[in-house]
Amino acid sequence: MLNNTDTIVSEQDALPNTNSLRGLDVVNQIKTAVENECPATVSCADILTIAAQVASVLVCFIINFINYFFYFLASYIDKIITKI
Repeated sequence: MLNNTDTIVSEQDALPNTNSLRGLDVVNQIKTAVENECPATVSCADILTIAAQVASVLVCFIINFINYFFYFLASYIDKIITKI
């Protein structure tokens, strides 16, 4: 991610991103850690792509877990009600 210079206002500090773009400090920390191990290998775009992929997988996992939970809960309640 570009940082501010004398001639450039970066996307991090651009007016449209004020109070809307969060987590860039985490991306910068990850980028620094990767750069320490593999200099000039990974871009911030690569890190954002992997982060988006992992976030998508986690969201799908959580949604599926909630769906299964309520499915089994409804089945359990149905079995209790039908015994009455």
